[in-house]
Amino acid sequence: MQGNSANRSVPDLEAVSKELIDNALTVSSRCTYNRALLCLKQFHQETFNQDLHFPVSIKVILLFVAYCFSKQLAASTITTYMSAISYEHKIRNISDP
Repeated sequence: MQGNSANRSVPDLEAVSKELIDNALTVSSRCTYNRALLCLKQFHQETFNQDLHFPVSIKVILLFVAYCFSKQLAASTITTYMSAISYEHKIRNISDP
């Protein structure tokens, strides 16, 4: 990083933060995480007949894992989906269930 960060304004640092977050995932990972969140949203709508809101409760996550298992998704896919949910909580500055 060039220069002294103490001389940077909050908006400048926020812009750098946003850029870092935007580049934290590869394009492929971002697509995979988006697909995972879409699946979670669809599951929630179908199961509870309501839109998903964050933070996602532990109960909903457990039911979602069971749902994924019942659809015969690979364990690695389910693990990736859990990583996506965790990442989304962190990005939103919400405690990760």
